[in-house]
Amino acid sequence: MSSATSATSATSATSATSTGTGLIGNYQFGPNSSIKHDDAVIIVNGDMVASNVTIMDGDLVIDDISITKRLGIIESILNLPERDARLENEYPHLAEIYDKCVEESLKILKNMRNMEQEALHAQYSRERDKLIVIQTLEG
Repeated sequence: MSSATSATSATSATSATSTGTGLIGNYQFGPNSSIKHDDAVIIVNGDMVASNVTIMDGDLVIDDISITKRLGIIESILNLPERDARLENEYPHLAEIYDKCVEESLKILKNMRNMEQEALHAQYSRERDKLIVIQTLEG
């Protein structure tokens, strides 16, 4: 592996002060802000991040998997096209098409979850009805 950005560990039982800006869990922080949390944190270049987060070669790594890789996996699963920021800036309609693609993919996922839930509900109902008949016959 490549060299990691230097990080020190600290526990913020009551509060800690950040010299950078960013987000820790649900806590937004900026220069001279206080974070109140009971979890251990890592301070990377003066910024606090969660203890399971590191920076390797400029890439954010969460639980030993880079955020770039995680996003690539998500984009692949959703079958999203590869983005080209330069072309999207030049031709804004490309960004609109991409956003519609993401929106449709999310609709499909929601429908799939609904279908799976309906299938599980039907399976449960069939199994329950079968057991009720068995108990009645044995009863």
